[in-house]
Amino acid sequence: MNEIVLSNVESHRLEALESTIDKGIKHFVAVGNALAEINNSRLYREGHDSFAEYCQTRWRFTAARGRQLMGAAEAIASLPEGSVAPTNASQAQALAKVSVGDREEVWENANIMANSCFREVIARDIEVSNFHIENRRKEVDPFDAPVLKPEKSLGIQNMKETEPVVKALLSALKLASEAAESLAQTSAREWLLTSGSALMKHIRDARDHVNAAKPAGVCPNCHGESCKKCLDTGWVNASRLSTLKTK
Repeated sequence: MNEIVLSNVESHRLEALESTIDKGIKHFVAVGNALAEINNSRLYREGHDSFAEYCQTRWRFTAARGRQLMGAAEAIASLPEGSVAPTNASQAQALAKVSVGDREEVWENANIMANSCFREVIARDIEVSNFHIENRRKEVDPFDAPVLKPEKSLGIQNMKETEPVVKALLSALKLASEAAESLAQTSAREWLLTSGSALMKHIRDARDHVNAAKPAGVCPNCHGESCKKCLDTGWVNASRLSTLKTK
């Protein structure tokens, strides 16, 4: 035990902060903020050598748990003002693992998935939404590839016009697929396995169709100027591109 004595101001502040923590996990944001201040200001030092020791002896949880609560509070604070924030620690802790710049979009998509199943957001929704956003960054952009005509060609203009619409549609279909899978974990499972068994197949078929039809490159036949081979768009999908290149 060290012999450091807090000032009266620090002691009163520590007492107030510990009172907040005592109210429990229902007030996890306040708990996280209180722990963060205790840690940052080292208000634990009168009776403890470290924040980890303080968490263990005062609250009977590890420093890692304390950091989870602090991270949950920070995640909520990072959302834009006026946003509908997470309502429980599990949601906030999952959101804390997401890059700050992605949190708003991840949280919004997680809510879409949950609302489609008529339930509140769970940590899994946040993890799935974050997974899709991270994977989206890894996708190869077909418009970064060398093209056969200058940027002013009709094919490239039409591809650039179509690309964001296709991506938005694929993103919506991914969310619909995840929502359907989540629905299968509810009391609707038996319905999905009987009269609703075609639902997930329809969603998968729609995703496959959009993926197969999206632009893959400038039409080799007309070099982006429009022809019957590309239906006057100047671009073709992957299957048509491969066929035309082999001719």
